[in-house]
Amino acid sequence: MATSQISLLALISVGGIGILLIGMSTLMKAAARRKAKACTAMIMGTVIDHRFMGEGRMYPVLEYTVDGTQYHVRKQFRGVKTKSLSGLPVRTQSAAYEDAKGWLHVQTGPIARLDTLAEQLWPLGSQMTVHYNPSSPDKSYVERPIVGDFATLMFNIAGILLIALSILLYVLIQR
Repeated sequence: MATSQISLLALISVGGIGILLIGMSTLMKAAARRKAKACTAMIMGTVIDHRFMGEGRMYPVLEYTVDGTQYHVRKQFRGVKTKSLSGLPVRTQSAAYEDAKGWLHVQTGPIARLDTLAEQLWPLGSQMTVHYNPSSPDKSYVERPIVGDFATLMFNIAGILLIALSILLYVLIQR
């Protein structure tokens, strides 16, 4: 294979993966926008459980009933920002809150009980607004739609970096 063919192959393959990642991010955002636009009906849902996914990620699970059928939905966040303060000689208080942009902030001390933090944020039996699609009530979200989350941001960044890398490889191999 000639040098020009190798450089073109690197440009197309690495850059193509970058374009695919950006395309996936765009599709994820479009699907979230479509879901948010279709969820025009509202109902109050009840917090029935909490889920813990590790590394400070926690979510309330809500139950809501439409036309006699019960549905479950997990509250979503734009992302989770965790701060672990373990190892400090000063006793730190664990805390968690959701900001106005949809990020969940979790600060943990040396001894953190996420179940206690979750119960403080979303007490079992408390009510939250669930928006659902009237023609398909299982399609829903809690309180506000999350269109651009951390995953779509990472897909975009990775895609841009791969495209830049492919151009750099192309230029370096051409020399």
